[in-house]
Amino acid sequence: MVSFLVQRLRGANRRIASLALHDVHDRVIDYLREAGEAGGDGSFHVRGRVSRTEMAYMVGASREMVCRVMRQLSRRSIVDALDDGSIIVRPPLDH
Repeated sequence: MVSFLVQRLRGANRRIASLALHDVHDRVIDYLREAGEAGGDGSFHVRGRVSRTEMAYMVGASREMVCRVMRQLSRRSIVDALDDGSIIVRPPLDH
């Protein structure tokens, strides 16, 4: 029980720090990486349809801002939305 509470508290602390220290782009990428499964090439695959409204709630931004960020990340080839609604998150090309 104590270890469960410690895990929850650590997760809450990470989210609070993220809201205070990161911009929306970073928070969206962090959310997708946490929700996804790691691939061997440094990418993450988020299976299933990802709601922009839910993502906005989790990263502390408006749905419109999350949609704007997702479009920008897609143009930069960091995020790729598949036909089934799942999302591939690649490492940035400039790293």
